[in-house]
Amino acid sequence: MTVTLDDWRRLYEICDHRDRLHNDELDLFVERPDAVSRRIAEDLRDRFETRGKWLICGSVGAGKSSELIRIYQLLRDEFVVVGVDLERSTGKIEHVTPPEILFCIGAAAVRTAKERLGHDVDPTLVAELCRAFEGLLDEGRTIDLLEFVGGVALFGVELLAPGTRAITNAALGAVKTATGPVRASVGRTKVGGLTRPVKDGDPSLDRLVAAVDAVLADIRAGVRKPLVLVDGLDKITEVTAIREIFATSRALSGPQVPLIYSGPITLMIHTEWNAAENHFSRERLANLVVAPPPAVVGKVSPATVDAGRAGMRDVAHRRCAHVGLELDDVFSRDGLEMLISKSGGLLRQFIMLLRNAAREAGRQRQPRIELDTATLVCDELRKNFEITLTKERREELEYIAEYGEATGGSLSNELLLWNYAFPYSNGQAWFAPNPLINLSRRKP
Repeated sequence: MTVTLDDWRRLYEICDHRDRLHNDELDLFVERPDAVSRRIAEDLRDRFETRGKWLICGSVGAGKSSELIRIYQLLRDEFVVVGVDLERSTGKIEHVTPPEILFCIGAAAVRTAKERLGHDVDPTLVAELCRAFEGLLDEGRTIDLLEFVGGVALFGVELLAPGTRAITNAALGAVKTATGPVRASVGRTKVGGLTRPVKDGDPSLDRLVAAVDAVLADIRAGVRKPLVLVDGLDKITEVTAIREIFATSRALSGPQVPLIYSGPITLMIHTEWNAAENHFSRERLANLVVAPPPAVVGKVSPATVDAGRAGMRDVAHRRCAHVGLELDDVFSRDGLEMLISKSGGLLRQFIMLLRNAAREAGRQRQPRIELDTATLVCDELRKNFEITLTKERREELEYIAEYGEATGGSLSNELLLWNYAFPYSNGQAWFAPNPLINLSRRKP
């Protein structure tokens, strides 16, 4: 089969690394061995964790959002799955606070019950949720709480777009009566920095947790038990913000229902986890193993590496099949293997390389992606990293390459958060530099 320019365009479109999987695209999902989603789903089904709290941690682009979508698919018939898309609900994710996250959970629960199941949460409970949140607003802050409730973006269910007003007229009236004419000065209010500093034990925070619990209890009594998925917290890059949300405060573990959050990669290794582990179970979503680790780490069986590379080939196969193409018609063997190696087993980086290769092949009117095209797109993406590769970053990456571990501290966190270094796990954890980066290159 000859791959046409239209074929390259369609493959380019389906390989958009910026877009998470949707429910109608789970044919693109590749389940890993010992998948996080299946393990959590089994714990919930078997009632080992009736009120469990999980953090799924891994590199940006490792597939945490896809694992949450998969959890929704596995459990949607047994739970009312409440999904919160924090990234699309916030103005700036770094500024989000625990009370804002809790309020978003409550608001998303109200919307999900109504829009997906036709269940109206008791209006007085919705009013109390809004009153409790209003009591935590920063001094002088005014927002339109009605718009705020309607503007929380949902995640993981059929309702992927924000903005639909989901509460009944009776509920809206109850909220308005309870809160009064609280208005924002301009436009729709976004989550992020709206609340005053608050510590555990503050009565206002306890009131908000109780209000969220009451909404979720209403759904449990009126429909079935709820499960909450919260996506977006893995995008936080400031260690101080990570510490405030996961270590300093235990507020996110407060609601008495199962909760699953995507979390930043630093919680895989950072000392903040020592505090967070009292309230959460950590699930590491490491990258697929596509190359052996340094000798100092120990041996990884060839079968493990082969399985990782086979998983990446399956990703490429599914993307091609989704647009009616055969993998062997699209890629030469060595071209595809080059892209797999340079992806480092990070799904987003691999999909980005597939996308760039499809565009380059289309531009050059090539019938197939050969090794030279694969090499070209890898070199182009490499420049994005190496242009910012300072002496200190290079030295840290050289240490990681030799010993399979990070030295720790802010520089290590920075390299992990921005995908200069990748985490792996196979009975033990280790790290490796992003294989796009050529550490042998040094400026004179």
